Amino acid sequence: MHLSRIVVPFGQLWWFRHASGTPNPQALERYMKEVLRIYGVVECRLAAVPYIGGEDYTIADIAMFPWLRSHDKLGITIDDFPRLKAWLARVAARPGVQRGLQALHEAR
Repeated sequence: MHLSRIVVPFGQLWWFRHASGTPNPQALERYMKEVLRIYGVVECRLAAVPYIGGEDYTIADIAMFPWLRSHDKLGITIDDFPRLKAWLARVAARPGVQRGLQALHEAR
C-alpha cells in the first residue's frame, strides 16, 4: 500500500473533523469509511507478519505509525483491530519512538 493512500484519507478525515469549520456529514462518512478500511487492511497484514513491512521494523512502520495512532483524535475506536492495537503498543514502546514522541510533546 502506497503511503499516499494512507495520508490522504487520514488527513481529510482530520480536516473535516477538526479544521474545516463547516460540518460536512458526507465527507466525514466517506473518509471515516476509508480510514476504517485502511485499518482493516493493516489488521490483515499484521495477521501474517509482526510489522507492516514484514518480519522486521522498517521505514514502513515509521511512516505509518503517526497516522495509525491518530485514531483517538479521529473519533475511531480500534478495539475491532487487536493486531493493529498490539502493533501500535509495540512500536510506541521502542526507545527511539519514545524519544520522538517526547520531543513532539515538548515542542507543543
